[in-house]
Amino acid sequence: MNESKSLREIKITHAYSSDTSSLLKDFYIPVLSTAKEYNRITGYFSATSLAVAAKGISELIENDGKVNLITGFFVNKTDLEAAQKAQDNPEFVVWEMGKIIEGFKNLEDVFTKECIKAFAWMLAKNMIEIKVAVPMSKKEDQYEGIFHQKSYLKIPL
Repeated sequence: MNESKSLREIKITHAYSSDTSSLLKDFYIPVLSTAKEYNRITGYFSATSLAVAAKGISELIENDGKVNLITGFFVNKTDLEAAQKAQDNPEFVVWEMGKIIEGFKNLEDVFTKECIKAFAWMLAKNMIEIKVAVPMSKKEDQYEGIFHQKSYLKIPL
């Protein structure tokens, strides 16, 4: 594992603006790198988000961390198929990813280059748990719109 800072050592501001900072570089990657648990509510999910934050996600895994996600839907069919494969045959997914990992110098590169297989591997090893929220109409018990909860998290410093 890389020598990582503790959360107390990371400079976290009260607000981030895309005009003056990079939310990914200034917040997500440093915080994920120290985390043991990452809880998120989002309108949609794509395995490519793991590639974008590969450094932080790989260090979270090295910290024996876990991702808990509530999402409205999967962006693409490939991610959904990877999730199904991890559920149906987790042993194979773990074995397959073990072979892939051998070809890379570090876990960050695996997430950057093989994000869908890395996502399936995380599911198979219970490193990520995803729940899909389906909004219902209050009047007619029918699906209506997309789930897109907005919330603020309080981070103890």
